[in-house]
Amino acid sequence: FDPTRDIVCLSTASQNSSVADIAITAHEFGHVDQKFSNSPLFKLRNGLVPIVNIGSRLGYILIILGFILSIVQISEIGLILFATTTLFALVTLPIEIDATKRGLAFIKKYKLIQEGNISGAKSVLNAAATTYIASLLTSLLNLIYWIIRVRGRD
Repeated sequence: FDPTRDIVCLSTASQNSSVADIAITAHEFGHVDQKFSNSPLFKLRNGLVPIVNIGSRLGYILIILGFILSIVQISEIGLILFATTTLFALVTLPIEIDATKRGLAFIKKYKLIQEGNISGAKSVLNAAATTYIASLLTSLLNLIYWIIRVRGRD
């Protein structure tokens, strides 16, 4: 779901009627529901996007520049900017879990999948959620690595 244009973009691969395709599509409509029900976390995440775009690009540059110039304060500013990516991943995780819950409710309400296949839809969506957990852990470990490197130069 692209909240800036209010459209759901689906790949041609996900436009079939398999349990996985329906589950993923319902998940995207869960995001639509989040936006139009004024979910505070959804608003927060969307507000963070421009900050994270700057932080993720400029953060690394300032960290490295601080090393090159031997000015720890520049690296520390870079760390703060880079930390926005970890914050974004942290905020994203509950949003994705909530979109999955909303999507499953949508599937059940409109009987888009036979009752016997609901567990398959849950499995697909839970597997997708693990990618967000992995993203958060990767971001957190990366941030910790850079904190140790920068703080070790004090």
